[in-house]
Amino acid sequence: MNNETKSNTANKPKSFAKELQSTADRETAQGFRGVEVDPTPNENYTVAGVTSGKPTPETNVELAKNVRQETGTGLSALEAASREKEKRGEK
Repeated sequence: MNNETKSNTANKPKSFAKELQSTADRETAQGFRGVEVDPTPNENYTVAGVTSGKPTPETNVELAKNVRQETGTGLSALEAASREKEKRGEK
């Protein structure tokens, strides 16, 4: 491969560097890359949140359904177990 066909970020326009910095700043402020898939507040996952009974998708069937509808993901283990109990008439 010769030098003409190699990608060289030094030749990219300055707006490219600004775009990269903007993305990095946004991800740093957010604390992770990508899209948040669980709208449950992080406090619900802390020891204080769990011991006070704050719901999480792993402990509350209704919240799990809401999260699934918002995110488009499949059934959680809790939802699947609840559905099976309903089918057997246990609930």
